[in-house]
Amino acid sequence: MNPMCRTRIALNLVVAAALCAAGNGCLLLAGGAAAGGAAGYAYYRGNVTEKIDGDFTTVWHATQDALYDLGMPIKKVSRDTLSGVIESQTGNGERVKISIEQIIPKIPTDPPQTEVGVRIATFGDQETSRRILQQIAFRTHAHAVNQPSGALAPGTWRIPPQSVPGPSASAP
Repeated sequence: MNPMCRTRIALNLVVAAALCAAGNGCLLLAGGAAAGGAAGYAYYRGNVTEKIDGDFTTVWHATQDALYDLGMPIKKVSRDTLSGVIESQTGNGERVKISIEQIIPKIPTDPPQTEVGVRIATFGDQETSRRILQQIAFRTHAHAVNQPSGALAPGTWRIPPQSVPGPSASAP
């Protein structure tokens, strides 16, 4: 659990204890504070994030391609230069919110990275979120390796040649 979340929970408990000491309704107040802290923690855990190698534009397009691969419609998009949000839905209609933000490196020569966060419904779905992130990472790598050249038609991909292990053709 991150320190900010622990601090918030501890503060809620201290306030609840102080109010309990001051008067009536102590049990009700303490129960409400505990439930609020638990709900806040569940909401916090519902957002699954991952750092993906690549600049914002590459990851942005890879995210849209990944959603297409998974059969998830794009419902709404909003973006600026270095961040954006894409909303979609799962097959059973749950809302999916994907937040994408370029990470500014501390060292200017470091390779670009982008943070992608996926939240499904209110409290999240870890397994489905990870599957979406996995597809985005796969598509990001495909974009980075297979940049379309001017000779290729838009939307076509160049597949890199692969060597097949075994004896070479020039061997006696």
